[in-house]
Amino acid sequence: MGYFSLPAAKLVGVGGSVIAVDLQSKMLSGLKKRVLRAGLSERIEQHQCSQNDLGIQGPVDFVLAFWMVHEVHQPRSFFEQIYKMLKDGGRLLIAEPYIHVGGKKFREIITEIEAVGFSIIEQPNIGFSRSVIGQK
Repeated sequence: MGYFSLPAAKLVGVGGSVIAVDLQSKMLSGLKKRVLRAGLSERIEQHQCSQNDLGIQGPVDFVLAFWMVHEVHQPRSFFEQIYKMLKDGGRLLIAEPYIHVGGKKFREIITEIEAVGFSIIEQPNIGFSRSVIGQK
């Protein structure tokens, strides 16, 4: 509903763009209202994905997957799609909540992103989260 999309649109500036992807049309509808109020409709593209396909061709510089990977039914396919859409050198930041994702499960996520080609460059400290940055 814009928690990350709106600040990201401000960060990328006039020449940049943000693609807000969600499975739920209700979330995108809420985002649309907030985008209009913030005057950022020129910078934020809203896209409804399907259960098994992000539907974004790219190329993109950065992907944020915040507190949602644990809900993905086919993580390998999800990470492969992200890898394909990223520019060379592009980055993926994954943050997963401690309450839903234990250390063992998070290590499995890291193994999966490495298996599709990402290099792990950092594991930043993000509140209440396990996190990793992978680079293409």
